[in-house]
Amino acid sequence: MDKAAQVSIDAIARVREKLRAERSTQSGWPEPKPLPSGLAPVEPFSADFLPDALAPWVNDIANRLQCPPDYVAVAALTSLGSVIGRRIGIKPQARADWIEIPNVWGCFIGRPGMLKSPAMNEACDQSIILRPKLRRKMRSHSKLMPLD
Repeated sequence: MDKAAQVSIDAIARVREKLRAERSTQSGWPEPKPLPSGLAPVEPFSADFLPDALAPWVNDIANRLQCPPDYVAVAALTSLGSVIGRRIGIKPQARADWIEIPNVWGCFIGRPGMLKSPAMNEACDQSIILRPKLRRKMRSHSKLMPLD
């Protein structure tokens, strides 16, 4: 490399450093601190919190896939909650128009390769099969239930 090329590279480096220094003083923001790498302690998942009808099914899927059972449980509960949908509501006050519609949200987080997608797919596939049957059953029961 000739001397002229080296001088221009050095000049570009000096200009970059000057611009960085100006940006850091203009923004007024301190240098960011590194994020902590440890995880907060969490209680292990227990199938005791699941309805009796779901617990064996969730445990079976988790054992077959060799994944954490919470992945299957979260997906199963949220997808089965969609069976109810907006068709049923609760009126907390008898003389008001206020209706609460059930709404279930779920999320599970895991590192890549922890079988999150297969667990979710397995749990959701079953609820897709159950939805039409359960909706028909709910319709027949809602005709028999008193509204008071």
